[in-house]
Amino acid sequence: MAISTSSLSGLTIKRMDHLGLVSGMCRELGIAKMIDALIPKNNEHKVTHGEAFVAMLLNGLGFHSRTLHM
Repeated sequence: MAISTSSLSGLTIKRMDHLGLVSGMCRELGIAKMIDALIPKNNEHKVTHGEAFVAMLLNGLGFHSRTLHM
């Protein structure tokens, strides 16, 4: 089956490397929700414990060059 190039003109390609896969799997598996169920948020923090864990995981895998506290 041939695909014409005119039908692909509105598409863009984004490179996500392995971090998009890890982020997607964390979301699909509900990692943050599981952690939040075990450690409920009890103060007025901006992020939950689960969100912080996923952020640290992605940061450790090279998602961002700056540390999380910055």
